Amino acid sequence: MTPTEALDKKTTLIAKIAQPQAPAKPRRKTIGTAQNPTLAQVMEKWLAHDKHLGETSRGKYRRNLENHIFPYIGKLPIRKIKKEQIQITFDRLEAKEIGNSAEWHTWKTLKTLLNYAEKNDIIKTNPMKALDAPTRENHIAVLDNTFIDAHTTTVMGIIAWIREDENLWHRYYPLVMAMNLGLRRAEVLGLTREVLDITEHKLTVSAQLKLRSGGAFLTETKTGHSRAIPLPHEHYVALHDAYEISEKQNAPKINLEDSKGNIITRLHLLFTREDKKSYTYNDLRKIWDSIQVAYARHISGDPEKELSKEEHIRLHGNRHIAASILANQNISLQMIQAILGHLTPAMTAHYSHVMNSAMKKTAKIWGEATEDETRVVGAVYGELAKANALYPPADSADDSESHQPTPED
Repeated sequence: MTPTEALDKKTTLIAKIAQPQAPAKPRRKTIGTAQNPTLAQVMEKWLAHDKHLGETSRGKYRRNLENHIFPYIGKLPIRKIKKEQIQITFDRLEAKEIGNSAEWHTWKTLKTLLNYAEKNDIIKTNPMKALDAPTRENHIAVLDNTFIDAHTTTVMGIIAWIREDENLWHRYYPLVMAMNLGLRRAEVLGLTREVLDITEHKLTVSAQLKLRSGGAFLTETKTGHSRAIPLPHEHYVALHDAYEISEKQNAPKINLEDSKGNIITRLHLLFTREDKKSYTYNDLRKIWDSIQVAYARHISGDPEKELSKEEHIRLHGNRHIAASILANQNISLQMIQAILGHLTPAMTAHYSHVMNSAMKKTAKIWGEATEDETRVVGAVYGELAKANALYPPADSADDSESHQPTPED
């Protein structure tokens, strides 16, 4: 370029700059619109659309995200959130020392939300798939494992105690026996008359009870799979009694719904309250805790005894106890997994072909083991209770009956 050409180009550029320019059109803000939603907005959509979320779970998930995630990335477009931003968020939570359990549950909640977004084509892929979850230190599980033998003995004693017709807690005997099968709490409450096979003495666990503001309903199990449980004789008798009671009381039907909330059919609940409504999770917890306290006071002779943290058995602890009893009788790991419902998609086909003969053999061994434990513990604790009744503690001899918890408490 010659000097003349360079000068001409410079003159032209100066003249162009000197001319008034039309104002640029403002860039349209799309963040927060239906086409470009934020993480917080997608959470609202997820919680509203998942019909199988109970009010308690919905509130818990919302608090997890609003308290720990949204202050950092809640206003970002969900499609723009990168794995690095998520990792930094959890690094901040760890630095704040919110606690291992809170961090783990927050991680699980956020991952579930992003899985929903991926499944519904809001995002292409879940960025959390490339991240490692926080290590979870389950102190409660450690406590359960440490005292599993003592807890097993206690449960066997409770079964022997409340199966007597004259026991104040006898009406809950079938409920306790269902818990002793290692079912999850929602599975216990979701049992129906239709899943009890009277001919084969078998129970099919195919649904769980869910609670929402409009009432209770049934949906598929936590794993999404049904499983058959061979019933030991005493368990069968107890559940059959519950079946007959349900028939006599004309227990109302409850909806079985699919994942979209559509009604598949209506079934008869096996366990209902005196008002013919379904038990809530809180009802079941109170019943189980009250039985434990009443039994401890019966055995100790102390009408004011309360359970220590080590003595208390959680509802979920009954699953551990069932697994322990089966393992101690040399039942195969595969059979125990099949009974408890510890299934992975890859192993479902394998477990579905468990032989009927093996199931019946399991029921016999399981029943004999439970009956032996119950008989021994019941006899020993029965004698202990009699001795304590004859020689009560000096400070409680006069009012040994006045503080006994009752089913009406």
